This record gives sequence, structure tokens and C-alpha cells, in this order.
Amino acid sequence: MSLDELNIISEKIENVTIYKITGNINSFTSQKFLESMQKGIKKGAMILDLEDVNMITSQGVTSFRELADLSFTHRVRVVLINLSHSAKQVFQMAGIRNLFIVPDNEETAMKLASRPYR
Repeated sequence: MSLDELNIISEKIENVTIYKITGNINSFTSQKFLESMQKGIKKGAMILDLEDVNMITSQGVTSFRELADLSFTHRVRVVLINLSHSAKQVFQMAGIRNLFIVPDNEETAMKLASRPYR
């Protein structure tokens, strides 16, 4: 997969939209990622499956910070699942791990995403 590839597939289950993200979130793809997430926020609770995200650069980190701000502003839960090893490292180093709920499994993610935002 090249640096400018990012695929986002969505599936609605009950009141939660699950986004399967594949590729890289970097300066080439961060705008596409953020635009997709902005549209998703309008639909309600979201789960982002990051298992197949190969790389997140500083521009990708900025996009995740913006997503966290949107989530707070629109009072919509955004839950992250299946963080790849590299994604975990980037989130930890950038200090954004605590901006999102990151449960251990998909079942817990669905329960948390389905809860009303407080």
C-alpha cells in the first residue's frame, strides 16, 4: 500500500457506525480521513477500527485531535478499537491516548458507543 492510500468502509449496527480504516493517516490522506469522520459525527456514535492502519504521522495526530474536538462539540462518542502496535505508540508519544475510549474488545466497544453522551 502506498503512502497516499486510505480506505474507509462503514457499517451501521443499531445506532453505531463502525469504520474500518485501512492504510495510512498522513499529510496525503489526513484530509480524506477528517472529512469522512466529520460526516460520520453527524450520524451519531462511531467506532473506528484501526487494526489495518499502517502509519499515523504528525498530520494524522492533528486529525485525531480535531476528531476529539468534534466529538466533544457534537456530544458524540468516538470509540477506537484494534489499535495496531504503531498506532498505540503514536497515540502514547503524542499524548492523545486519553482523548478517546479504547476498550479491549468489540463487544465492550459497542456497549460504550451505544451509551448516551454525558
